[in-house]
Amino acid sequence: MKKIVFLGFLPGFGGAEKSMIMTANGLSELGNDVTIISFKDNNVVYEIDNRVKYIFIPDHTGKKIKKQFYRFLDLKAKLAKIKPDIVISFWLQPAIFAAILSKFMGFKTIYSERGDPTDKEYKGFLGILRFIFLNLTDGFVFQTQGAKECFSKSIQKKCCNKQSSLYWL
Repeated sequence: MKKIVFLGFLPGFGGAEKSMIMTANGLSELGNDVTIISFKDNNVVYEIDNRVKYIFIPDHTGKKIKKQFYRFLDLKAKLAKIKPDIVISFWLQPAIFAAILSKFMGFKTIYSERGDPTDKEYKGFLGILRFIFLNLTDGFVFQTQGAKECFSKSIQKKCCNKQSSLYWL
């Protein structure tokens, strides 16, 4: 049995939200200790199995950088209590947080790329952060071969296809 934590946002109906919850439910059904941690939005519209723990971390008030800082600290505190073996992120910001914290807390990280990696939002400073911190990530799941090819060879080597995404467990 592994302790697995999923990180993401639950703003409502969406493919990433559905995939995260379905995967969490399935891993729980296999006997793993599974927790979902959601940031910012608390709009759970897909059914979470009663064996899956759910934690919502609301945003603090203030400017964006302050919110991000406290989001990071709140996550650190939650992960310190849970002591996960694996943290799986479905969005870039939680993946960056997980990559940083994994180096101090000793868990493995997986990033499931759910969006378009060529999107302009990943240019500039965010692109630099993505490059730096995703190189610290242990494993990747991409929806398509095209998405996988948008990343460096070193990241591609740490990837599996979505059918074998339980490789790390």
